[in-house]
Amino acid sequence: MDLDLYLKLSGYSQKGVKLYMNNQLATAEQIVRKMSMKEDVDYMADIIDDENGRIRQIRYDPVIRN
Repeated sequence: MDLDLYLKLSGYSQKGVKLYMNNQLATAEQIVRKMSMKEDVDYMADIIDDENGRIRQIRYDPVIRN
């Protein structure tokens, strides 16, 4: 497991930032475990902020390759 990513996402989550993976609410642990699996899928984080620039969501979605 990527401990650095886990700690980073856990910190955001504790501050009220919602974490998503594949359009579903997820925990930091679920995201890190899924990303550490050897699959043919890459994920990109999209950071959603509010009108004041505060991070409200971090969304991990698969990267579509053509």
